Amino acid sequence: MTLATDWAPQSEDNAREIVAMAFRDDHSAERVILSNLSFEGCQLASTREFGIGERLRLNVRGQGWIVARVQSVSGGLSNMVFVTQCAV
Repeated sequence: MTLATDWAPQSEDNAREIVAMAFRDDHSAERVILSNLSFEGCQLASTREFGIGERLRLNVRGQGWIVARVQSVSGGLSNMVFVTQCAV
């Protein structure tokens, strides 16, 4: 029997870019490029500027939705942290 601890680590493809849509709280939308994906967050490239602390709903076609918050901004790149919501 193979245990989870016996699995070889899977290589991450952080260089991959994914086209997605980012929706603001005012329901406006912007086409964005996601890269450097991890379980904690990603980097977002856009022609539109986002503010630090701004909450976005990201949608990758056919993959679903995730909520993220802008952690830092540099030029057209935003570093995003994924927001998890837990019921108490």
